[in-house]
Amino acid sequence: QSGRLEEALARAMEGVLHFPEDYYSWLVLANLLAQFNRDHEARQALHECRLLLPKLRLETAIEGTGATYGRTAEQRHWLTAGLRRLLVDEAGA
Repeated sequence: QSGRLEEALARAMEGVLHFPEDYYSWLVLANLLAQFNRDHEARQALHECRLLLPKLRLETAIEGTGATYGRTAEQRHWLTAGLRRLLVDEAGA
């Protein structure tokens, strides 16, 4: 699975390069960076996302992403693992 995550991270980086005004591209990038324990970069990507969508709530993004794209509990878990980690970090701050 690690190779697939690395590929997804590369695509997410391309996404924000080509679509810098798309909040969801930044959200996906933040999620993936957090899954790779690149916390500082993940928080920066989340910050860029919130500049575009200031009222973003991670809880809502997690729920919506899982419901929209996850077919199984395992898929929902991995689709939002980094966002859940960022949410925990925010709660502890």
